[in-house]
Amino acid sequence: MSRLEALIGWNGAPPRMQPAHAALRVASRAADVDDMVSRLADAVNWRVASVARMLEALEDLPSLARRSLIREVLLDLKAGACSVLEREYLRIEQAHGLPIGRRQAPRRTPGGKEFRDVEYEEYGLVVELNGRAFHSGKQAWDKDLERELDDLLDAKVQARLGWRQVFGTPCRTAGKIATLLTQRGWADQPSRCGPDCVLGA
Repeated sequence: MSRLEALIGWNGAPPRMQPAHAALRVASRAADVDDMVSRLADAVNWRVASVARMLEALEDLPSLARRSLIREVLLDLKAGACSVLEREYLRIEQAHGLPIGRRQAPRRTPGGKEFRDVEYEEYGLVVELNGRAFHSGKQAWDKDLERELDDLLDAKVQARLGWRQVFGTPCRTAGKIATLLTQRGWADQPSRCGPDCVLGA
């Protein structure tokens, strides 16, 4: 291993890899993107390593697998937002010829102002993009349920997507969103993003 001296905490018994470096290596070897995000979020939530420390450690690992995506996820964890998911979902819309929804649409509620991740106002469809790190507590879960109930009262359908739907099965997700839009009046057809696209499968 290159730079072994810097990566190991020699004062431990036994000596072991620095927690931030270890967390990054574990995340890079995750089975899929959803698992990778979960591992990074767990490292932060369990206080194994802070986001700031992992970002610093990432500079020591230039050849780490999935390095670019790991960095984006860490920046999103630091900001408390799901912008990686939001950017990738926009790419799904564009690649499959879906209408481009309105981003961060404001809405007044008894609890204050809220923002929808993506809203197709003409078709009464709301897409919420939930990163696991930001929707794992009881308070967040209760808030999500309240929003779903409010949408039903407003005759809107809500689709909740996570890392697996956006990164793992984007073409299938596009097909399902297209079906929801069609059911609610969208007259166009989605398009395949390439020869291997499984849209509608």
